[in-house]
Amino acid sequence: MTQVFVADGAEYDLHSPDFCAAYAFLKRGDLAELPDGEVRVNDNVRAFVQSYTTTPFEECRFETHDRYFDIQYILEGHELFGVAKRANMKPAGDYSEEKDITFYESPACYSMLYLGQGGYVIVAPEEAHMPHVSDGKPSFVRKIVIKVPARPVDQ
Repeated sequence: MTQVFVADGAEYDLHSPDFCAAYAFLKRGDLAELPDGEVRVNDNVRAFVQSYTTTPFEECRFETHDRYFDIQYILEGHELFGVAKRANMKPAGDYSEEKDITFYESPACYSMLYLGQGGYVIVAPEEAHMPHVSDGKPSFVRKIVIKVPARPVDQ
């Protein structure tokens, strides 16, 4: 059965071969041993292992990606993670084609999620997100960010 995610009218199959490859990657038993950097999951999907210290809210920015979903999975540590609807947000700069990213001014309305070890979030291109946010004090985080191509069902 196809699980369809609908975002601002676009329908995405969250059980497409690329999403299934991403989910299988997250079930690997050696995730904690992976070094920081890029890992190819398949021809279309990339995973980025990251280590960093969380940042105060005021120093973080909302961002979006036009061509990819993000699956952000916490290996170690915890962070707050902002999520907002992209449609009414004001860009804080131009879109970078090379990095597939646009940054935004903080919106009036957004949600903050707590992501702890083993927690994850899937973010669509229609959703802005703000990762790396501290909960009042800096925290060390190891995370995997998986980039899955955003291909609407009707394509």
